[in-house]
Amino acid sequence: MQWFFHHSREGRRGWRFWWHFRESRPRVIHLEAYWWSQSCHVGISAHDDGWNLSGAFPAFAQYKSVEGFPLWQPMRREIFTWDSNRVVMLPDRRECRLAVFDWALWITPWGRSMEWRTNDPWWVRGLTIRPARLLGPWIGEHADLAMVPVTIPMPEGTYHGVAKVQSWVRGRRYWWKRRTQEVWLDIPKGIPHAGKGENSWDCGDDGLFGIGGSTIDEAIQRAIASVTRDRQRYGRASEAAVREALS
Repeated sequence: MQWFFHHSREGRRGWRFWWHFRESRPRVIHLEAYWWSQSCHVGISAHDDGWNLSGAFPAFAQYKSVEGFPLWQPMRREIFTWDSNRVVMLPDRRECRLAVFDWALWITPWGRSMEWRTNDPWWVRGLTIRPARLLGPWIGEHADLAMVPVTIPMPEGTYHGVAKVQSWVRGRRYWWKRRTQEVWLDIPKGIPHAGKGENSWDCGDDGLFGIGGSTIDEAIQRAIASVTRDRQRYGRASEAAVREALS
């Protein structure tokens, strides 16, 4: 039996290795290893000509695959009605996977790879367990505290707006809640700048009509910085738009 080996470096975070065996049919063993990974899962899946095995736990991940070896493969029976009802057996790509992400546990005992069907049983579609739901739904409630008239200085003049001071409560219904105070700056006539020019409806004048911040001063500074950045990138608005906004 003849074989050869090669590998490659995946940046500074991993390596890939291949072992090729030269027999009556090509056979390959493939290994990938990565560090500083944020994945957390373990699984095994079948593809057209082999199997994949993967496992990851922060901060290390590894993936193995074998192709061309005489291993059992799941198959499905298909009937081609357009070909005189010919019956064939095709590879049935399946996976068994246990993963943790998005604050949930995802369990797939015998799922379809790259496919999802509503009429499949749960052990094929997969099961998602979200412990955070035991703490109740996510809520976000706010109340307006004050409406403060403000001015926004720009090189061509001063624009007028209204700062809406709001108190926010965010969190789970049956768990701790975070209370914050925020500001939304509303600019009725906008601070004009040129449109992006990417589509027919934004080739003319555009403008900033609202922006948020943690304080009134921060919201004003963010508005000035946003318009300045857009003007440098897309250009200045027409003189007519500027006069209308300053009036």
